[in-house]
Amino acid sequence: MRNYFWRAQLALAVFALGVGGCSRMRGAQDEKAARAAFSAYDAAFRAKDIDGMKAHMTDPQSSEAEAMVRARPELIDLALKMRPPNPQIVSCTIAGDSATLQMKGENGGAVMTGEVSLARVDGKWRVAKEGWHVNLDAMPDLKPAGGESIPQPLPEAIQKLVDRVASEDAAEGGKAWLEIGARYQDAASFLKDFKPALSDPRPVRFAMVEETFSGGGSTFRYFTVQGDPSKGSPVPANTVGEALRYHLWQYENVGGSGFKGGFQDWWKTYAPKNGLPA
Repeated sequence: MRNYFWRAQLALAVFALGVGGCSRMRGAQDEKAARAAFSAYDAAFRAKDIDGMKAHMTDPQSSEAEAMVRARPELIDLALKMRPPNPQIVSCTIAGDSATLQMKGENGGAVMTGEVSLARVDGKWRVAKEGWHVNLDAMPDLKPAGGESIPQPLPEAIQKLVDRVASEDAAEGGKAWLEIGARYQDAASFLKDFKPALSDPRPVRFAMVEETFSGGGSTFRYFTVQGDPSKGSPVPANTVGEALRYHLWQYENVGGSGFKGGFQDWWKTYAPKNGLPA
């Protein structure tokens, strides 16, 4: 009887070890597959390959993203500005048919953390949502040493762009403003070139409107020059400096998972932290 008991206990222990080993193996395989799915999606995203992105996204998100980008191709450039150019996976958690990737990366010196949700559909991992956050405290110190410095003249090429923003022709001013926004991928490089112009008091003739772009489970809010007066409420940028400050908004996570307030509220926090004009 005693020998039977110990044989039974030994059999249970061996069975438990076997099941645990299989579970760990499946978990490792799932994690490897989830990581590979994100890597393929990320490569397609950075290559602006819409079909490639769709192949690794859940159906609702892929259809929404495709519709938006087909209608407004420039939106994918905006989305790319709002995430690190080389995102890295920190950890992966699997729970049934759901996977969560904790991410990290840098964008122009700003430290970013992110989370990617994946779902297993027909045995294949697909990206359902991607969200990124900027750690403002980890951004480079943009305050001049020893207090306020004497404003330096802008480089000639930058000055010409700023002068165009101040054009009495609203269309020309708006066009120059958009060109500036498309040129920079991060706050640090933008501020390096344009910081002195953020106090430019000259008036502008164009207005801007806040729009949203949704795709990949994320929603981005951004400002653009008002095109169709029937869409959205125009936001006046009273001066050249104020108009240029709006560009900094696009480098932050102001989507569904980020800052919920308006530009003015965000600026009250952002400006003092980074030594910028109030």
